Amino acid sequence: MKPLLVYLASFVLFVTSLFSSELNLSKDEIEWIKNNPVVKFGADKGWPPFDFLDKNGNYAGLSSEYIKIIEKKSGLKIKVYPVVWADALKSAKSKEYDGLTCVVETEDRKKYLRFSDAYLNVPMVIINRSKNSDIKSMEDLVGKSVSINKDSYVHEWLKSNHPKIKLHLTKSNEESLEAVSVGKAEAYIGNLAVATYIINKYLINNLKVITKVKGFNTSIGMAVDKDNEILFSIIQKSLKSITTQEDQEIKSRWRRVFSLEEKSQLLEFSKKQQDWISRHQVIEYTGDPDWLPFEAADKDKQHIGIAAEYVKEIQKYTGITFKYVASSTWQEAISKVKDASVSMIVETIDSKLDLQYTQAFISNSIIIVMNDDSSYVENLNMIADKKIAVIKEYGYVPKLRQEYKNIVFYEVNNIQEGLSAISTGKYDALLCTFTLGSYMISEMGLHNVQIVGKTMVSADVGFGVVKEYSPLVEIINKVLNSIDKKQKHDILTKWTNQKYVEKVDYTLVWQLVGIFIFFIFGTLYWNRKLSVEIAKRKQAQEELFEVNKKLEEAKDIAVNANKAKSDFLSNMSHEIRTPMNAILGFAELLDKRVEDKKSKSFIKTIRSSGQTLLYLINDILNLSKIESGKLELVKSRVNIQNICEETINIFKLQAKQKGLQLQLDINKEMPKAILIDSIRLSEILINLIGNAIKFTEEGYVKLVVNVDEVYEHTSKVDLTIRVEDSGIGIEKINQDKIFNIFEQTENQDVKKYGGTGLGLAISRKLSKLMGGSLEVESVLGKGSSFIIEFKSIDIASVSDEEHVRESEEIEENIKFEKSVVLVVDDVQENRDLVRESLVEAGVEILEAVNGKEAIEVFNRKDIDLILMDIRMPIMDGYTATKLIKASSSVPIVALTASIMQDELKKLEDERFDGYLRKPVSKKALYKEISKFLDFKSTPSSSEKSIDDISVDNTENLIIFLNRVEKEIEELYVEALQTNDINKIENFALILKEIASEYMINYIIKYSEELLEKVDSFDITGISLMLDKYENIIKDLKSKL
Repeated sequence: MKPLLVYLASFVLFVTSLFSSELNLSKDEIEWIKNNPVVKFGADKGWPPFDFLDKNGNYAGLSSEYIKIIEKKSGLKIKVYPVVWADALKSAKSKEYDGLTCVVETEDRKKYLRFSDAYLNVPMVIINRSKNSDIKSMEDLVGKSVSINKDSYVHEWLKSNHPKIKLHLTKSNEESLEAVSVGKAEAYIGNLAVATYIINKYLINNLKVITKVKGFNTSIGMAVDKDNEILFSIIQKSLKSITTQEDQEIKSRWRRVFSLEEKSQLLEFSKKQQDWISRHQVIEYTGDPDWLPFEAADKDKQHIGIAAEYVKEIQKYTGITFKYVASSTWQEAISKVKDASVSMIVETIDSKLDLQYTQAFISNSIIIVMNDDSSYVENLNMIADKKIAVIKEYGYVPKLRQEYKNIVFYEVNNIQEGLSAISTGKYDALLCTFTLGSYMISEMGLHNVQIVGKTMVSADVGFGVVKEYSPLVEIINKVLNSIDKKQKHDILTKWTNQKYVEKVDYTLVWQLVGIFIFFIFGTLYWNRKLSVEIAKRKQAQEELFEVNKKLEEAKDIAVNANKAKSDFLSNMSHEIRTPMNAILGFAELLDKRVEDKKSKSFIKTIRSSGQTLLYLINDILNLSKIESGKLELVKSRVNIQNICEETINIFKLQAKQKGLQLQLDINKEMPKAILIDSIRLSEILINLIGNAIKFTEEGYVKLVVNVDEVYEHTSKVDLTIRVEDSGIGIEKINQDKIFNIFEQTENQDVKKYGGTGLGLAISRKLSKLMGGSLEVESVLGKGSSFIIEFKSIDIASVSDEEHVRESEEIEENIKFEKSVVLVVDDVQENRDLVRESLVEAGVEILEAVNGKEAIEVFNRKDIDLILMDIRMPIMDGYTATKLIKASSSVPIVALTASIMQDELKKLEDERFDGYLRKPVSKKALYKEISKFLDFKSTPSSSEKSIDDISVDNTENLIIFLNRVEKEIEELYVEALQTNDINKIENFALILKEIASEYMINYIIKYSEELLEKVDSFDITGISLMLDKYENIIKDLKSKL
């Protein structure tokens, strides 16, 4: 007997160790389980679907599934006692139970229980009678009676947070919902899962879900006696060890109880959408009466087919009643939607009908159907000389005509007519969707037609909505997105496979009868048929082998072509940006050193033209990166107002020169900061505003930012950004073309307006890449409006830091500590540019023309910083950097003419400490090297201390300051607040005039500098000068 006990004890320890290894239990926890293998947990016997007694009186519910997993993982045996909830709480409080299976945390319960992490979060909802439309939110419940369970956590929450709501208290959720159903209470507030379970179980069909209760969810977990820390830890570890797959399997088994079948589902419709739905409870629609399996009208004129199944889902989720209006022909259906006698039609979403289209609920290839003697058709152009039929007025037909312009298409009225025409030889081929074609070939029992290939065109079937009902498009899209793959597959299977199989089975019966009667003849026939099929299959396999071989070759060609394109673009970037570096760099230096205003204007033209060329190069490279999928978005905290203001500032001078009003209008509800790629957003805005100013001769250009919806519970926002103008406008026929690459509107005066046709194409692609869209609305001769829409943009938790303005003057005022910089570049002009840029910065410059020479100089001299070009003869920058870094930590900054993402990533991997992209501005050069060299700033003449300014005539100063207060103060405030260039210029002129009258030289110089900034449209400089003004006046007053 003793050996047996020893073996049993060893077995228990072994099993316990297995559990502990999975949960990482401590020694104390393993010992506790050994000493306490069975624990008692209380449960509510009447809180379905979480805890309840089934029809046999056994404990059941969603919580029981989690209990089983905890038992399996921990080795504990949890004995559950389902009782009245009040008794369960009382027993837990008196320590009769070790814990509770399913409980919501409250302040009162925390006094005697420890709560685990929630294993389920279910929204709280408002439910009322279907015919009651007065209640839409918590605010509408003030003064109304709400039915809830007495002493429940909902009862506590309502008393604390909504004391003005009248409470109708009951003993159970069943009673509460019944009270609403029969009119004793006006609404119910409770857990969605509990409510739906009860409504489905008792078939209470006059209730509906109104909305979620914001800020109030049911977080359900387990609870353990507060003094039992070890058991709590075991339960917590067990819950945390539940895998995502295990969790999803449990919830999928109970998914039905989280929705009201055939009733309004809880999709996250915005308030605007909910209001629209409440105003449009019945919508009439139509479709093709004979287009199975997609759709048809049955003998009772009811809608059937795949589309009808999706309409039922939309109806279920939205609560809208969709009323089918049968049409006798497809042409009649089109007429009905054109004259607005119905509001919606089932149609391919690229149809030319003037409707708003939803996303597709099914996508189908357009196939080629021919007689059974025809061989495989790889491309429709192979049979371009044949008589090819299409179905009249189907949405994808214009797409076919556009794709195959060299082919003449014949029209048939419907699929039956088309297939019959192929069978009889009237036409050689019919083009239709795969699903429709395969279905109808089977349905019509045609044995002499077959599918022989497919076209490059597909039919994407969705819903077309009249423009007056355009909000319905987004509502339907939300529903379609919520339908999972399995449900979509089930719908498709229901209307394709099942029908097809029935037909095949019916044919098989007659074939078997034929074989039975004509056994010998049948045998000969099938042998012959089999040999033909084998030959065909062999031929098909050979063709498939050849196709696969060609595909592999084509893939290799495409990969090589893509690499060649990337190499070409990288080389082009390098070859163009290298000379641009010298042109723009030396032009910048000249601009700072030349005093003659006429010469300065020439230099500004050189810089402006060079920058324009640089933008064009960047456009081409950006387009390439987008198309190759190599453009990476970098989201950061962004203040939209700052970006918009900076963009507007770029174009203020241009707008002023054309006499245009340049306006900015930002919705006050705009969050302080959002998470978005600010660089790409700026590129889009610059493109759109630049175009608007280019094509507008008089009137205005306006940038408008609207907040469509703020989702506070998910911290997301929907935005619409519009760039509006009163310019030349765009014809309707050209509005889609302008977004094509290198496409410009017809009859556009290229000499007058210029442009490459890249800007809008890139802007739309960037918008799409960022999860948004870019569309245009325009009237020829009246103006255009370009609309960017972003859905569900994340709101940043903390506003981005205030933008720190850096005056360009600081470049000239930095003095580096004594240091030696080695400039390595094979182009003399590039080395000269760096030398001249740093001539006044106190830096000694050494030069090298390639990587090999750089290493030699580095070994002879003490170097503080190296500026290293990448592409050089003899030895490139990568190799030189690797050799130098092997024995030294000297900082090395790459000088690169490439902006390809791959090369910038490579710079990080190759141990460069930073990089500068050519063309390098003086400001960028100083900013980068200041990270590695010690420096100090020296004040410029404009920053001369007020203490150094003498005031010879105190009386003049007093009079001047009095006049400033009376005549200048208001002008200054207006200039500061509006940022209007004209008002800033007027402020500076009058200030200079008064200062000159009283010989206040410091103010005269200040005014002249401000006027220079205005004249050169230096936005940053203007802002700094205006910020200084108040301190200058304050310091002058202190002189008195």
